[in-house]
Amino acid sequence: MAMAMATRCSRSVCTAMASSTASMSCTSRDIVAIGDAYVKEASFTPEDVKQFVHLTGDENPIHQKAVALVPGWLTASIFPSIIGSEFPGSLYLEQSVRFKKKIYVGEGLTAKLVVKRVQGRQAVFDTQCFHDDTGEVVVEGEARALLKQGKGGKQ
Repeated sequence: MAMAMATRCSRSVCTAMASSTASMSCTSRDIVAIGDAYVKEASFTPEDVKQFVHLTGDENPIHQKAVALVPGWLTASIFPSIIGSEFPGSLYLEQSVRFKKKIYVGEGLTAKLVVKRVQGRQAVFDTQCFHDDTGEVVVEGEARALLKQGKGGKQ
């Protein structure tokens, strides 16, 4: 699977905590702000689809054709990968998903998470995957995560 690193799109309002004691009481508001966005580009190879189909037991022939459809849940797996990359040690708690358009092996995608709500250490994100060629939304939904410190040392 070809996936680029996630990038943060909007300004950071994170507060760096000075001590490890302070970091234990941080909230998601200290880590992210409403409107913060994270983006990752991806495409899936025939081997990615083959492995996913094998691991999940999804033997639907549409995923095994010469021009195979990428399983929707494989596409949606980009969302927790962004959370895991941006906030190592965080817990991905919940995901609602709507599969809106087909995506085929080799086609490029851009996944985007935007912070929608923050409560305590939990953040809710709007999630979308866009087809790189058409700009159409192929997957959308909402995710909830229990956040830990981000990659940049933010608490």
